[in-house]
Amino acid sequence: MIRERRRSATLLELLIAMILTGMLMTAFLGYYWQITRMNAMYSMASRDAFQVRYAHQRLAYILERLSLKPNISPYKGKAITCFYTTDIPHEYMHGDSLVFTFDNGPDIQPEFSNGLLGRLYLSKDGELCLVSWPMPIEGKAMESDIARKEVVLEGVEELWFEFYCPDTKDSREARVSPSQQQKGREDEEPMPGKWHRTKDASGEELLGWHKEFGELPALIKIHVVRTSGDTLTFAYQVPEVKNKVVY
Repeated sequence: MIRERRRSATLLELLIAMILTGMLMTAFLGYYWQITRMNAMYSMASRDAFQVRYAHQRLAYILERLSLKPNISPYKGKAITCFYTTDIPHEYMHGDSLVFTFDNGPDIQPEFSNGLLGRLYLSKDGELCLVSWPMPIEGKAMESDIARKEVVLEGVEELWFEFYCPDTKDSREARVSPSQQQKGREDEEPMPGKWHRTKDASGEELLGWHKEFGELPALIKIHVVRTSGDTLTFAYQVPEVKNKVVY
């Protein structure tokens, strides 16, 4: 009876097999790491794009419902309406903020339905926030403890506003006639045909939108500088204005 002797793998063959296996595992793990990294980057980009879209839609819903009408509140009494910018420092906000009244429409919380007082500001945590309160009524103490805060956009480094008052025939005639150039300028009113900025980017002194104006701008631009270095500009047209922009 003849026995066949089986040949065992040599040490060199075993080392070659281990090296080849290691090379294949490295290639597969590198490919897997790249796919995982790309998925993470895509998720972050999708999340950021969703936040930007949400911020644009949320601001559009609010700013297109700005109102200075005293009857937008469902409660009895004359509502105190306003629209202005302020840079008064506060412990929870940074830089300029926008204070306004708007018609929120129906809401699941009755106290936040219809007329509301809102404030858009940049928090010290780098968040674009909106706080809303029930509409203040003349002769009635405002319940400041009833407030709702929402984060509109995260990762914000700087916030500033621009407001435009359209040029009108009367304003053009006032600039042409020297006797009428200063007529009405004694009172606080917006300068027609000019952008009023909370950030002096052009050397002009038309800073902010004053409370004494007593009217809404026709166009609003909200400039947001992200922590990533990108600058976003949200532009909106206000329907409730007496002088509309004609294209």
